Amino acid sequence: MAHRLTPLERRTQPDSDPAASMSLLQSLLYDPLNYGYSADTKESTLHKDPLDRAVVLLLAIILAFITTVSVRSLVAPDRPGNQVHHGLIRQIENRQADVNRLQTEVDKLNGQIGVLSAADTSAPRVPPEIRQLAQLDTITGPGLTVTVTEANDASGKGKVQDSDLRALINALWAGGAEGVSLNDIRVGPTTAVRTAGGAILVDFHAVSSPYTVQAIGDSLQMQQSLTSGNTGEYFSLLYSMYGISLSYSKQDTIALKAANVRNASVASVTNGGKEQE
Repeated sequence: MAHRLTPLERRTQPDSDPAASMSLLQSLLYDPLNYGYSADTKESTLHKDPLDRAVVLLLAIILAFITTVSVRSLVAPDRPGNQVHHGLIRQIENRQADVNRLQTEVDKLNGQIGVLSAADTSAPRVPPEIRQLAQLDTITGPGLTVTVTEANDASGKGKVQDSDLRALINALWAGGAEGVSLNDIRVGPTTAVRTAGGAILVDFHAVSSPYTVQAIGDSLQMQQSLTSGNTGEYFSLLYSMYGISLSYSKQDTIALKAANVRNASVASVTNGGKEQE
């Protein structure tokens, strides 16, 4: 049964303190959202167990250790993937060095063959114009230097293709070039410009951007051959779609070494339907 206060009991209850009521009202007005939070925080701080502090410190140390180990494992230079990558790079560099060494020996032997052929009076004499067409001699003269450059972020179709370089070389031949070289490699009748494994090879020599093509001949005619017709439209599209740029400059003197035509042989020279032995 509910207990009811009698009038006497009511009079014995302590009167409320007006100052305390005002203090409570001010707390609600000035900090309505966090009422009582400060008091609870102070109380919990005073009664915080040292064991809790030790547990938090231990967890922080463990977390820092795990983070450090994870970061070091990510940037470690001796990961298996990095080792394989560096090993492949070393193999490529070694193979390229072997190719360069063998090419030097081939050039030396070709020089010796040329000296012996000149001393051999029984060998058929090849007319100078035929030797020039075969790019068998070192030539010097004025001409044009053309540079093909990829975009900085080129990838996939944005990279220069072997077909792009062949189109450029053919346009120079069509413009009356007497001799052409690509990245200091003379382009002869048996020179192959092709893609192998993502790299462009010129007679087994890997070349990369920027690609420099030098041609001896009338610079004005060769420039017109590059910038007009289908070739000019082709390179304009390469620039607008993929950022592949083509620039050229006139040169007073260009020296081109003889082409490597180890696979070419001259059986006979035809002149006006008559064979010259």
